Amino acid sequence: MRTTARALLASSIILASLLASSCDNSFGVFKSVQDEKEQVGTTVFRKTATTGAFRLGDYYYSCTSMLYRRSKESTATSWDLVSINGSSSYTLRSAVVVGSEIFALLGESAADVKLYRSSDAATWTEITGLPATSASTQIMALDALYSANGHLYAEGHLTDTSAGSATGTNSYTLYHFNGSTNAFSAIVNFASLGAPIRGVVSDGSAYWFASSAQLFSGANADGSGAASIIGNYTDLSGKEIWGVSYAGAFYVTTEDGYIYQGGNPTGSFLQDLPLTSVVQVPSASGNIILVGTDSNDVDVDAVGYYEGTFGSLAIGYSNYIVSHTSAIYSTTVSAFPVHSFYYDSELKNLFVCISPGTTSASYYGLYESSWDGSTWSGWDAQ
Repeated sequence: MRTTARALLASSIILASLLASSCDNSFGVFKSVQDEKEQVGTTVFRKTATTGAFRLGDYYYSCTSMLYRRSKESTATSWDLVSINGSSSYTLRSAVVVGSEIFALLGESAADVKLYRSSDAATWTEITGLPATSASTQIMALDALYSANGHLYAEGHLTDTSAGSATGTNSYTLYHFNGSTNAFSAIVNFASLGAPIRGVVSDGSAYWFASSAQLFSGANADGSGAASIIGNYTDLSGKEIWGVSYAGAFYVTTEDGYIYQGGNPTGSFLQDLPLTSVVQVPSASGNIILVGTDSNDVDVDAVGYYEGTFGSLAIGYSNYIVSHTSAIYSTTVSAFPVHSFYYDSELKNLFVCISPGTTSASYYGLYESSWDGSTWSGWDAQ
C-alpha cells in the first residue's frame, strides 16, 4: 500500500479545488478550507485499520486487532476495549453480531484459534469442537466469520505441508454453525476450494454464498439445495469475485471493478480496481448506495468509495452526499481501502471501516456520518 502517495493525492485534490475556484469571487478562495471538518478521533483508530462495525443493544462495536465499543448515544466519544473471556490481550481475527449475540474469533496463529459467544460483551462462552484436522502436515484454522439472517458462518483455511513446501498448499471451506448443537458443518458446494470465501448474505428468504470463483443461491441457510447462479451475470464467471452484499438488493463486486445487481445480468464498470462492500442509505433524492474500493497491493490504489444509484455511481468527492462536502471526503476516506460499512437504520448513523495507512496521524480507521432526515453530517473521526 502506497500510503505516502495517497496522502499526497488527498492534498492534491484539495489544492486543485482551491486553484479551480480562486477566479470565482462568488465562491471564495478559502471556501473549500472552510468546508473541512477538524478530525480529532481517539488513539484507538489513529493510523489503525478497522475491518468491521455493528450494533448490539445500547452499544456500537468496532473491530481492529481487538474489539472496542462505545455507547450508542450521539454524545458518546469514548471507545473502550472489550475484555474477552477475562483477557484484555488477544488478537481478534473476526467478530460479528448474530441475532442477540456477538461471536468473536481469536488467535494469532492457527494453533491457538478460539471462538467465543456473548450476549452482553461481559460474559463469554467458548465454542468447542471447531473444524480441525489431526494430521501433523495439515493445519486447519478459522479465518473469518460471516453473519446472515441470524445465522453464523465461518471460513476454514487448511494448509497442507505434506508436499514439503515451506508454505504449503491452501484450501478453503465455508462452514455453517448450528446453534442448537454448537456444531459446524461444511457447505457442500464450498468445501476444499482453491480460492478464498468471499461471504454469505441474505434478504431474509434467499441466501447467497460466494467464493472468489463461485456464486450459489438457495432458500436454506445451510446451503442445501443451493444452485450456481454465476451464469446469470454477463462475464462474471471469468472474473474474480471480491465481495457480496445485500443492500436493498443483492450485489456482487469483482476484482477488476465491476458491480452486478440481482435481477440485472449486465454489470456496471466503475474503475479498474477491486470493489468491496455495498451499503444502502437515504439521501435527499431517495435511497442511494455506497460501493467501497480496495487496493490489489500491486499497482492499483484504493479511492475510497463510489456513491449514487446503480448504473449512475460517482466517486465520493464528486457527489459528496454522505461526506457532506468534497473537502471532508478528500481529507478522510478518499485515498484508502474501504473494508466495510455499517448503517444503523434506527438511529441513522453510518460507519465506514478503512485502512488509513501508518504514515500520518491525521487519518483514522473509523469514521461516522449521521442523517438528520435531510442531509448527512459528514465524516467524523472516531
